[in-house]
Amino acid sequence: MLSIFLILTLGTPVNSSNLNNLIEEEWILKKACGPSSLWVAAKLQGVDLDLDELISKSNIDKEKGVSVETLLTLANENGLSAQSVKLKSSQIGRMPPNSVLIMGPNHAVVYLKQNEDGDIVYFDPYEEKVRRVPVKMIEKVWKGEAIVFEPLHNTFIGFLLLTAAVTLIVSGVLNHVLKKKLR
Repeated sequence: MLSIFLILTLGTPVNSSNLNNLIEEEWILKKACGPSSLWVAAKLQGVDLDLDELISKSNIDKEKGVSVETLLTLANENGLSAQSVKLKSSQIGRMPPNSVLIMGPNHAVVYLKQNEDGDIVYFDPYEEKVRRVPVKMIEKVWKGEAIVFEPLHNTFIGFLLLTAAVTLIVSGVLNHVLKKKLR
C-alpha cells in the first residue's frame, strides 16, 4: 500500500522491500512510525532517504518508540531543515504539508492537508494508508507537537538571497575602499 501511495503521489515507483522486511518483527513495525513518517515526509519533498538506515539509527525502544529529538537529529543529518513546534490542537489546519504530527504517546503520522470540508488528511505509516478525519477527532488525540520542514526550495532561495546580499555588501565595501585610495 505504501508503494502504491507513493507511486500515485510522486508518479514514480518506490522500492518498498525495506517495509516488507519489517513485518518479521511486528514490534518494530509498530514503533517505527516516527522514522517511517520522516521517510515519507522527505520523499514527498523529493528527498530520497534509506528507510532501513533511518530505522537502524533511531534506536527504537520497545516501550517508547522514537523520541522527537532523535527524529529531528535524523532529519537534519540527512539534509532536511527540521524543527519541532508546539501549537494548540485547534491550529492543526495551519500546519505546512508534509509535517510529522506526534499523535499521542508513541505514534506519528504525516500531515498532508486540511481539505475543503475542513477534514484533516494524513498518511499513517502503521496502517499504510491515507486517512481523512474530521478536525474535531484529530484535536482530541493530537497534543500540538509536530516536526515541520523548511521547504527545500525556500532554503535554496534563501541561500541565493544571502549570497546576493553578501556580494553586494562586499562589493560596496570594496568600492568604498577603492574610492578612498583613489583620492
